[in-house]
Amino acid sequence: MDKRMFKSLLLLISFTAVLVFVIIKIDTILSVLGSMVVILNPLLIGFALAFILNRPNMFFVSLYKKLLSKSKIKKAIEPLAICTTFIILIICIGVIMAFVIPQLTSSVQLLVTKSRDYLTGMQTFIADMTQRLHLKNLDLTKLDSIYNSFISGLNDIAVKAVPNILTFTTSIVSFLFTIIIAFIFSIYMLVGKQTLIRQVKSLVYAYLPENASNNLTEFTKLVADTFTKYVAGQILFSIILGFLCFFGMLIFGFSYPLLISIIITVTALIPVIGSYIGCSLSFLLLLMVSPTSALWFLLFIFILQQSAGSFVYPRIVGGSIGLPGIWVLLAVTVGGSMFGFPGMILSVPVASLLYTLLKRSVAYRLEKKQIISK
Repeated sequence: MDKRMFKSLLLLISFTAVLVFVIIKIDTILSVLGSMVVILNPLLIGFALAFILNRPNMFFVSLYKKLLSKSKIKKAIEPLAICTTFIILIICIGVIMAFVIPQLTSSVQLLVTKSRDYLTGMQTFIADMTQRLHLKNLDLTKLDSIYNSFISGLNDIAVKAVPNILTFTTSIVSFLFTIIIAFIFSIYMLVGKQTLIRQVKSLVYAYLPENASNNLTEFTKLVADTFTKYVAGQILFSIILGFLCFFGMLIFGFSYPLLISIIITVTALIPVIGSYIGCSLSFLLLLMVSPTSALWFLLFIFILQQSAGSFVYPRIVGGSIGLPGIWVLLAVTVGGSMFGFPGMILSVPVASLLYTLLKRSVAYRLEKKQIISK
């Protein structure tokens, strides 16, 4: 038997054996992978944070190089840029928390203390609407039983929550520990970015053929560039949505325009589900002022988000990563229907990668055919 044929057959048998093993032990493999993800959570979060902060960090590096080009502290430029990036990040988080959390806490307290007044206002609103719309009279007395059930449910939750305080406290401490370790990992990754890239390149070129190494390196650059542009586009879209929300709330006279616009902007950074979180928090805030105003706000923010999602989002995010708007909407729809929430998050950058690779392949084949035809 030919030596090359023997190697191919051996490789095929090995691949088949591994594939059969994976299919048989898929539950065990998924369980092990899940455990590894939990263990590596700080590292993964730190990598994501370093990836997001890399572009602002590079901006400060170039800025300090211009300002300190003739200075004797050139070696301190990169550490200074990293410190500036993290200080600005911490300041932004602190300002948002200091501005949003107290207002949200006081609003929740106001909702609990004045819930009976809100119930009366809701009854009046429903009665007025039924009269204007010529609907049949509704049995508004059922709202009292709903209110009593709601208060009873809150009491039950409070009673049941007491034994779980220790568990909740442990979870909070574990979460804070994970975030601190992730921050440390992200700092190390930004500081040693060039070293890490050089080490990974050395491994790739040492164990793979040169052609495969070049292709893998080019593909990795494409992935990094696509996801960087996607994150930048997502941030820009969130800022635009926040400004539109702020000016719209000023025009229609809603309360807390600045606070709610900040909430909408921050939560819009979370793809898909962030809009629901922002709407819920904003609705809760406006409910303290007026149930009618809160309902009108839901209509306003629904129209705003649908319009921005259909017209602004494809142009901003799709334009930043080179993906036409129609394919952005298609990617989000298909990714969400097939893979749920993770599919919605990753569908746009993955679709952009496939679109770019297909575009390059088509251009290469067309150019090759033209050369052959000549």
